[in-house]
Amino acid sequence: MLVIYIIPQKILPSGLNSVIPSLAVVLSFFLLRDYVRRISFAALQMKTAMLLDIGVSALQLSGLVYLSYLTSLTIARSFLVIGFSCCAVSMFWLFFNRRSFSINIQDVVVSLKKNLMTGKWILASGILWSLSLYSYPWILVSFHGTESAGVLAACHGTVAIFNPLLTGFQNYISPKIAHSYAEFGKETLYKFVLKITLLLGLVVLVFSLFLTLTGNFLVVKLYGSKYAGNGMVISLLAFDLFLTSIGFSISRTLFVIEKANIDFIINVVSAVFLFSFGIWLIKDFGVFGTAMALIAGNFISIVLLFVYFNRTRRTQ
Repeated sequence: MLVIYIIPQKILPSGLNSVIPSLAVVLSFFLLRDYVRRISFAALQMKTAMLLDIGVSALQLSGLVYLSYLTSLTIARSFLVIGFSCCAVSMFWLFFNRRSFSINIQDVVVSLKKNLMTGKWILASGILWSLSLYSYPWILVSFHGTESAGVLAACHGTVAIFNPLLTGFQNYISPKIAHSYAEFGKETLYKFVLKITLLLGLVVLVFSLFLTLTGNFLVVKLYGSKYAGNGMVISLLAFDLFLTSIGFSISRTLFVIEKANIDFIINVVSAVFLFSFGIWLIKDFGVFGTAMALIAGNFISIVLLFVYFNRTRRTQ
């Protein structure tokens, strides 16, 4: 939080000077809300997580509407309303669950050491994955200008209409994988993961086929006629969404069995592809090449994930 606040104002884009202090104040509240949601998911309390989200949304909308009514709505105040809404609901949850928490310094140290062994790889893997994913628009802009990045964003936005559904599945699947391993061991875990991967893959495949058939129509309706003719790009991104969905469960399984270092190595391979062959695809084929690079990078990752998963399952 302090790091955000002390960023030199000279290096900030115009207009952000008034926003940064607000973000510095409420950033910890965003993280607190996420912490509460993750605990709810880990305990498979999906209804609790949904009620928390409803409460936060209701407070946020009420505050924003009130500020708008007073003609006092600004970006900085919007962040404050959103942040304090997260804080209020999270503190309400913490109060009613206070008996579930017991802090022992010795246990904290032991747990920290244990979690750092796997956590450092999860953190590194997440950073590398994000760096690779968000590098695509920047590389595209460097070769083809900002207009091409706008086209890519519109295509991504069209595919993202199914993200809430996919995120909902993932929020349920991740803790179920951990529970399956803790309660029944590796053999049951592997069977569950294969089953859930097949189920999630089939569900997302249906939506991917739908986007393939209606992508051009949807992008025009959502973003305007100037984005017409990008149906093929949306089809490729929809297929990439399918690939991402079938690799998700395997990746989380590696975390659960404390093999997050393997996931990190696989992400390194994907990043190497992006900054070699992937750059060539983006340079020569623009937005279409970017979608192809995304698919190729994800395909390489998924093949490696399944190879390691299958080898581990056979040698358990």
